[in-house]
Amino acid sequence: MSKKLFRQQGFTLLELLIAISIFSIVSGACYKLFRYSSASKTMLVNGWDRLSDIQRTKAILEQDFLHVMARPVQDEEGDQEYAFVGGKQFDKASDLLTFSRQGAKNLTQSNNSDLQRVGYAFENNSLIRYYWDQLDLTEPIDPVEYTILTDLKKVEIKFLYKKEWIDQWPPENKLEFEFIKILPEAMHLKLEHTVYGHIDWYFLGYDKNNAIFHSQNKASNAQKNRFEDSNEDTN
Repeated sequence: MSKKLFRQQGFTLLELLIAISIFSIVSGACYKLFRYSSASKTMLVNGWDRLSDIQRTKAILEQDFLHVMARPVQDEEGDQEYAFVGGKQFDKASDLLTFSRQGAKNLTQSNNSDLQRVGYAFENNSLIRYYWDQLDLTEPIDPVEYTILTDLKKVEIKFLYKKEWIDQWPPENKLEFEFIKILPEAMHLKLEHTVYGHIDWYFLGYDKNNAIFHSQNKASNAQKNRFEDSNEDTN
């Protein structure tokens, strides 16, 4: 009886090495593609979050200046303070401005007034908003404060007074009683963001009758001329 020899079919060592090499190359490429896609998604989400924070900050400022009011307040000693204070008037360099506003939301449906004393400060590369639920601070009350924008390098604020941009309000060397209830004609807030660079916001169109600000992203032609005139006068 003859014996038949059967050759076992399979891969050679060389074929296995080639297959493993191809698999390693494809796997490495897929991993790099996954990492790149994941990093791109993270960068996109972070970018949208930062942009959303900037838009939200702009909306908060607009609401505050839309409801600003020329109402002085009393301090703990019973002395009157300006309705609107900003710039270099503060003892702390981090403070930007403080003012009175109306129209605050009453979320608890309590009997509290809708009037608030609101302030802004620049601390630890962040824009801080704080407020008191009453205007006259005849007794010590800690304000409620929270961060509304981070990643800032610098914050500058200027006020328009008689076609001139000044860095404090009330204007320097002015009698206190003259400006106790006076608001600036306009305000320029300049931010330097670590990602988006320079951001310029103008709060324009002060209405002396209603004592409110109107905010605009871009000034109208008439307002642009007004700013150009004021800049020419200062140069």
